[in-house]
Amino acid sequence: MTEINLDLPPEVFSARRLSPDDFVRDMRLAAAIYWYQKAEISQEKAAQIAGLNRRDFLAALAREQVDVFSVDFEDLEQELTISNELHITQFQVSNTVADFLRSSYFDKLPRVDNKQVEFAQKIGLNIKDYPEEVAYSIIRSSINSIFGYLDTRRPTEKQINFLSQFGIDVSSENRSLVNAVINPTMTILNLNAIESEKLKPGVEVFNIHDSFKTPLTISSISDDCLVYFKGGNGKRANARNLKTIK
Repeated sequence: MTEINLDLPPEVFSARRLSPDDFVRDMRLAAAIYWYQKAEISQEKAAQIAGLNRRDFLAALAREQVDVFSVDFEDLEQELTISNELHITQFQVSNTVADFLRSSYFDKLPRVDNKQVEFAQKIGLNIKDYPEEVAYSIIRSSINSIFGYLDTRRPTEKQINFLSQFGIDVSSENRSLVNAVINPTMTILNLNAIESEKLKPGVEVFNIHDSFKTPLTISSISDDCLVYFKGGNGKRANARNLKTIK
């Protein structure tokens, strides 16, 4: 470590009423904050100059009412790369799942754009051609893994059996990924049911889980494919569970 010696008159210490050690500590912090405010150094470097860890440096910025979010974008990208090397390997998408997400099955859903793909690449993810909804969930789960919040449990037997109908084995995947895949898969099933059963307001249907096949008249269909019924007092069902009464 490099040492710097400064010759200062004694009255400097008395003016601040600080011991030499405390004066040097304050001076290091003041210099770090000054250079950080001018965006000449990153937050990490500023903390090093101040002789603090990042958390304590952020606390010092807050005490001095300095904008904490003076972001050095080169530093941010470097940290994302480091985080990727250290943490993101905890969250990976298998080739089988990736191929399914890129398949024509999801063509009715919006896909990610180039900007979203580029962002994901910075944290070690390849989401090219993924449905947007799934890509968002995967990115969020990847970020959660950095902070230790990732649900690392294995999927339930029901989840495994459901996705096996589409020719993919998710038994060794983590539950966060499986949940991300199941949601849009269900959305497609609902969209297909709306199309094949010609579901729309005024159409009479029954719920396939209702053994009595009670007739229900559709009043409206929400954007998330929930079907509401006339006189149902909020009663609703997923489109995939309905059959049109011929």
